[in-house]
Amino acid sequence: MDATASRQARFVGLFVGDEPRQMGRWLLITLGLSALIVGTVAVTGPRSILLTISHPLFVIPVSPAVGSLLTVGWITIAAVPGYYGDGLVASWLLLFCLLVSGPLADEVLFFSMMEGSKVFVTATAVTTSVILGTVGYFVGRAVRRHRALD
Repeated sequence: MDATASRQARFVGLFVGDEPRQMGRWLLITLGLSALIVGTVAVTGPRSILLTISHPLFVIPVSPAVGSLLTVGWITIAAVPGYYGDGLVASWLLLFCLLVSGPLADEVLFFSMMEGSKVFVTATAVTTSVILGTVGYFVGRAVRRHRALD
């Protein structure tokens, strides 16, 4: 294999992982988590505590300590696909599912968002998913590499 093909394979592997067929598994996991979050919001009602956990802007005011713990939790969740070598896109999908499912379920079920905020919430969730998902992915890869050295 020449150097260009090797670089291309590594570049594609960064996004879809060592085994690209595993992306289907992560898609099913994110769909399941989304269904769980939507069901929980439906049961707990509008502005539930779940929205504090899942909303990237912390709609419900939280202390800085809670916000920091949530951020570390999101990074830890995003590290799981990186640890298993399943690709950056899997980390992004997992976080996007967690960040957007609660607020959008709240809107669909209870019409609680202001006009125009759906686009803002979605854009914020995408941005947060990419940033924290990337950090988490590389944390997972580093832990995997460190464990392989032991």
